[in-house]
This record gives sequence, C-alpha cells and structure tokens, in this order.
Amino acid sequence: MTVLENPPSNLCTQKMHEVQKFVAMTNHGYLGYAVITSDRASGMARQRT
Repeated sequence: MTVLENPPSNLCTQKMHEVQKFVAMTNHGYLGYAVITSDRASGMARQRT
C-alpha cells in the first residue's frame, strides 16, 4: 500500500486517478508546532503572578 497525503484538488491536477484505483478520505489534518521556553521566560511569568 502506498500512502500519500495530498489535498483532494491534487487528485485530478496531478493525474493521480491514472495510477491509483482507490482513495481513502479520512478528513484528518496534521498541525505540527513546537513550544519553546527558557528559564528567563518562566521566571518572568512567576514574578507577575
């Protein structure tokens, strides 16, 4: 099985229908982000409260 993560608009524009018989529409998304803090920022938050 080959897994591709593409928006539905790419199915036709990139001609994926010519090489792939089936599509699984999962309606999922990935939002990747990182939370970065430092000791200085943590100390400042404690002083305010």
